[in-house]
Amino acid sequence: MENILITGISGQDGIFLTSEILKNNPTHNIYGITRQKNKEIFFHKLNTISNDR
Repeated sequence: MENILITGISGQDGIFLTSEILKNNPTHNIYGITRQKNKEIFFHKLNTISNDR
């Protein structure tokens, strides 16, 4: 299990990178840094991507 830090995790590239890492390595811990205050938007975007399978 690895720890991964993604800067700008709530942006377009951060969302894509997070979803790819979770798809290929579900045991990795992902931590992110963002300027966005509304975390609900981030989790909605991530959930939307993960439900597209």
